[in-house]
Amino acid sequence: MQVQGQSVVDGKMSHTSIKKTIGTPGKVSLFKSFFSGLADVYGTYDPLNGRSWQVKAPVTDEVILSHFKGVQPYGVYLLDGSLIKAIAVDFDQADPFPPVEFINSARHYQLPAYLEASKSKGFHVWIFFDEKGVPAAKARTIVKHILDLTHN
Repeated sequence: MQVQGQSVVDGKMSHTSIKKTIGTPGKVSLFKSFFSGLADVYGTYDPLNGRSWQVKAPVTDEVILSHFKGVQPYGVYLLDGSLIKAIAVDFDQADPFPPVEFINSARHYQLPAYLEASKSKGFHVWIFFDEKGVPAAKARTIVKHILDLTHN
């Protein structure tokens, strides 16, 4: 089946059509739209020894491409002033039940939440807000409320 020139299998665009449709600049732009914060500083680490540091330089497309290629990890500083566009909740255990329970509770409040395996152990759960962002204090309050619900 074709939808606007893109192949669709079982109602979903295939990985190949997404790659052809978006292209590398589009993927970088999409990534930056979700994982954005400070534009002039970011974190990174040495995968061989785990040493981490802060880079005081612009977050360029080349920085993101280097991250995509596995050359140099990139860590976004989500807080920009008092606003954030995303928040991550860190679960430091290998058991997937607590983060999945958190995701289900977040969805109860119509907050889409997404699971990611952490680089060491455990999981991260991401919640993304609209492009204007939300006050970080409000986001932390929401996350704390959902965590309290899932721990009781």
